[in-house]
Amino acid sequence: MKPVSLRHSLQLPFSFGRTSPALAAAPVQPGGVGADSASEATGPVGRGIPVVWPLVAFSALGWASVAMSPWLIHWPLLLIALNPRMVFLLLVAPKLGLMEFTIVATIRLCLADPFSYLLGLRYGGRVRDRIDRSRLRRMLLKVSPVEKTAASVAIWLRPSQSILVWAGSLRLSPRYVALSDVATTALYVVLIHRGMSLF
Repeated sequence: MKPVSLRHSLQLPFSFGRTSPALAAAPVQPGGVGADSASEATGPVGRGIPVVWPLVAFSALGWASVAMSPWLIHWPLLLIALNPRMVFLLLVAPKLGLMEFTIVATIRLCLADPFSYLLGLRYGGRVRDRIDRSRLRRMLLKVSPVEKTAASVAIWLRPSQSILVWAGSLRLSPRYVALSDVATTALYVVLIHRGMSLF
């Protein structure tokens, strides 16, 4: 099997609950606009940790679960454990208790996030160029031109794949990123469950 390069793997339609069309934009160009000169000078960070293949695996798992969703709908916890897409979360929320729904959905939604963060951390400016079309990023940079401040706020608002790649490329504290990611995601999941309980 031919290995998947960074350039081609980033163009895959990732589907693990936090899709980001911005990451499927133009090819990666080393040393492009916004490149991290330190990262470019020293090479990729955390070379020993696999980053792309776990994301590819999560993407494949997501597509497989979509194909099996007519059968998986009878096992709601398993369905959202395999693919926490919004449509599935809304569909199974009324069938599950708040605690089990929140725990499983939060863990599954955050499961791939460390790899998105590491992707930005490892490749620096070469992947930061891929998220320039993020609306949230552009909006926050208008309010605060300091990128690290804008990215720190963005994680609390919407910890999507592109935002986490951005945070990694800026080398934000992994503890801060993890805390804000899990907290925001858990709140998001609770609101979905509470909202669906009204119907």
